[in-house]
Amino acid sequence: MKACIVGLGGIGFKYDEHNPHLYETHFSALTYYYKNEELYFIDPNPHPELPRANTFASILNVPKKLILETTLFVISTPTDTHLQIIQDIVLKGPNSNAIFVIEKPMGRTLKEAIIINKLLYGHEVFVNYIRRSSALAEVLEQKNATKNLTEFKCFFDGDWHNIASHFIDFYLCLIKQQKKTDAYFENGQLKIIGQKSTASFEKAKFSDSLSPYKFEIISKHKWIGINGGDTLWRMTDDLDEKVIVCKNGMDQYQKRFYDFLFCEKKKSRLATMQDAINVHEMLEKIND
Repeated sequence: MKACIVGLGGIGFKYDEHNPHLYETHFSALTYYYKNEELYFIDPNPHPELPRANTFASILNVPKKLILETTLFVISTPTDTHLQIIQDIVLKGPNSNAIFVIEKPMGRTLKEAIIINKLLYGHEVFVNYIRRSSALAEVLEQKNATKNLTEFKCFFDGDWHNIASHFIDFYLCLIKQQKKTDAYFENGQLKIIGQKSTASFEKAKFSDSLSPYKFEIISKHKWIGINGGDTLWRMTDDLDEKVIVCKNGMDQYQKRFYDFLFCEKKKSRLATMQDAINVHEMLEKIND
């Protein structure tokens, strides 16, 4: 496998040589895989020294042969650059079997997401909505917390199109993209109405928490997730059960994502372009 990471920022390249087991970026996660024979980087501001990597100032300066031989493109740049980068790659003529991984959200708008979808027609494309592949999602499933889901509430402190998109996709994944799902935005809150459940997403600051993320899932019991989703509480009338998903589960989010990507049985759990477009349709309500 020959992989090419576009973007050397905190998501694409950040690497802690003292804690390489964290696998919190695309670079560290991909170096974990023995199947990866070569790893290349492209960045508008190339770094002079990178371990196990070659860098190029821009895609248009990359040899066409390299683009053709690349089997995995990872787009880990800011959202507003995704469309142009993908247009440049397509212009260079990628291998028809090349897989694309794109950071969330896929584009700035629904229109951009649809254009990207058309540009990459025929390719396998996965959008990095990591909540789907987190340890949290597996624990919720094991404990039947999402079975007969009736209500999903998310509170966060961050940008709608970036942080909120993770949780919107997570909810849509949990309800398996129910038909007749509608959404509207009112008083700073995005609300999604499904056939059997509802979801709400709103900004909030949590001064008493280490994490800016908190959510509630109501099915048979009420579940509360805090610390970015690493810690769960099951709330019942007579019991508060604390469930530690793992010591710091989100530190290994990219490793888990690629574990799923390279496993055919789990690959179906990842977000596709259509999933990303569904999220964009919800985000569009914020701008109406």
